[in-house]
Parts: sequence; structure tokens; C-alpha cells
Amino acid sequence: MAETENIGKMAELVSQNLLSFFKWETIALFNSNFECLKPPEHAKSNNAKSHTHPVDVVFHYLDPYTNKRVLFNTDLKSYKEGSITESNVRTALKSLAKTIECARMSKEWQNRFANFSEPADIRALLFTYNHDGQFDRNFYDRFFIKKKSDPSNKRVINTSSIALKRNQLLHIIEPSQICYLNTIVNDLNALAAKQKLPPIYENKHWFYYPELFLHKTHYDKYQRAATIEMLSSPVLIIGHDEVTHNSELKEPAGFIIYYHGRGETQEEFIYLLDTISRHQMLDSSCSIKIRCTSFEKHKDITSTFKNAVSSYATAWGYDEHKKKRLKEIENNFETVTQYKELLSDIDVGWRS
Repeated sequence: MAETENIGKMAELVSQNLLSFFKWETIALFNSNFECLKPPEHAKSNNAKSHTHPVDVVFHYLDPYTNKRVLFNTDLKSYKEGSITESNVRTALKSLAKTIECARMSKEWQNRFANFSEPADIRALLFTYNHDGQFDRNFYDRFFIKKKSDPSNKRVINTSSIALKRNQLLHIIEPSQICYLNTIVNDLNALAAKQKLPPIYENKHWFYYPELFLHKTHYDKYQRAATIEMLSSPVLIIGHDEVTHNSELKEPAGFIIYYHGRGETQEEFIYLLDTISRHQMLDSSCSIKIRCTSFEKHKDITSTFKNAVSSYATAWGYDEHKKKRLKEIENNFETVTQYKELLSDIDVGWRS
């Protein structure tokens, strides 16, 4: 029983340690329940007069664009490889869909978790941690169905049985994404140790949000969290101040760009370079590092990137200054080794 309890705590430890790095906060009320507002619809029995919904933990942050407090009613799962099945995951998603429907209407839930001055955006989150580190397949493949009416045999996600209501959002952080985020954290700490990035504890780095035409950013850039949309994107950009040691400049201010694509084609890198250009980074003197984190990198990813840089410069007919900037980016292109954090149930027991 103690071993099972410790395994259950692994997802709690991993989620809090990992997401806090990306400036997510936690409501200090764990493993609670609240009253269901639709027992006949949500309980197993259609005649049920009462029912409750579980809340493992609520994570939250301020969205830098919408100026809303985003709150995630979170279900924490710690599975071994063989337990990450369609049945188990679909059951968890169904439960979360019902939970979030009530949470958005429940005064009890909102009094406990949404006591903020900003408007609340209440969502659901399934955090699925693979505690034995053996799950190496595509998590979402099991939720695809083949569409018979489509001659191209297109595969679409079948969510009809989850019963998620209109305008409700249910997010998933699954094993490969957890590894991806852990890889970023580990890599940033390594860069800081090499004086290529200010020490993390100094908080001289920030998650980059471009100013959009219809949406401007809010709040101090150093305090902005990485939103769930940013963490799920194939491109994550982190800005940082200059690095000095004993008044000596070690690294100029700049940007670290984590790219999570396979790097199979020039086109994907040309799109990435175009994104950098649209954000006017090529016009500045800041350093730009591109670091590829995909676990399924193409074997010729570096060659493909170099060819993409050459093609991009030729297509736009850049002047010598921008060609020099592109060459600097090319020289700062690296692949990153996957980092997978595995916890021991004994170690978790000692922490309790």
C-alpha cells in the first residue's frame, strides 16, 4: 500500500516542480472534493441525488494577452507504461469534462479556488506522468479513428464520448510533453552553468510574447508565465538579459528558441526563420540560439537547417548585415539531448 501511495504522489511532485519553473502557481488546497450540481447526469446512477467531483490540485496563472486568471482543475495521474491505455485515459477525460462543467457554475469551487480580482477562465487539465519511463509511443494515436467517408482515409480525434460542453477547454500534459518540458528546464540550467544565460534564480529571463495587432501584452515581462498554449507549441522563445561575471560581459542579451519539430524539411526551418524575422529579431543586435528538442530528430537536421538558412537569405536578397545575422544564428544552432526525470517510490517516501 505504501508503494502505491508513493507512486500516486509522483505526479504531484513532478507537476509542481516542473510547472513552477514556467511560473505557474498552485492553490494550497490539495485532494479535495466539491458538490456536483448535476447528480443524475454526472453520477453513475441516473437516480443519484448527490455526487461529488474530485480536485487533485488547481494550477493558475495570469494570461498576458487576455488579462484573465486561468485556473486548471487538474487530475494527476501516475501510470506505468502498460496502464496508459485508451480506456484509462478516456475515463479520466470523461470525469474531468463533468468536473469542469460543474466547477464553472459552482460557488463552492469558486470560493475555494477563484478568489482573485481578475476574471476567471476555468479549465480542466489531465497531467499524465509515466513513472517507469517506458512509454515511448505517440500518446494521441490511441484517440484517432479512421474516417470512412473521407477518401484520403484521414484520421480524426474522436471526442464524442467525452461529453465536453461548448466553450469548455480540457488540456492534456502527457508523458512526451513532460519529457520535453523537463529537457528545456535541464538545458536552461546547463546554459546558466556555462554562463550562457543568467542564473535562473536571478529571474533575468522571460517567456517571449509578441505584441499582436488585436492583443497587447500585460504585466512585467519577467513575471509572465508560459501559458499552456506556449508549452504545447512547437516553438518556445525565452528572452534573457546579458550575462556578466566580475563586471565582465560573458554573453549579450538575447533569445533562446526551443524548436520541437523533427527538422525533416527546409520549409519548416524557413517558416521558423520567417517567424524570427517577423518579430524583428534579425534587426537587433541580440544573440539568437536555436535549440532542437525533438526526440525524433531527423538524422540530417543540422544540414537541413544550414540549407534553409542559405535558401532564406537568397530568396529575400538580404544585405550583408542580415546575412551576417543569419550566419550567427546558423552557428548557434544545436540539438539537445532528451532529459527524462524518473522518481523512485522509495525517494518519494523519504520526502513525505
